[in-house]
Amino acid sequence: MATEKISVTFPEAVVSEARRIAREQGVSLSAYLAQATQEANRRAETLAILAEIRAEIGELTPAEAAQIDAEIAADEARFLNAERMAS
Repeated sequence: MATEKISVTFPEAVVSEARRIAREQGVSLSAYLAQATQEANRRAETLAILAEIRAEIGELTPAEAAQIDAEIAADEARFLNAERMAS
């Protein structure tokens, strides 16, 4: 995978927490931030899709929302596991 070096600014508390978590996971800060960004991007895409669905068919029932939440959680778990296996 191609990479690009960038400069970003975060609040100190966010950086401290990210460094701690990266250390605990045994990955670099860059790898942790890349993973977190991928997860945030996927979440944003999912929310956009849900907004489109709501616009087309209306609000979801609680049961439908719970099913979607469970499917998203399972998908995220598979994604995280695949990422950890690749590391």
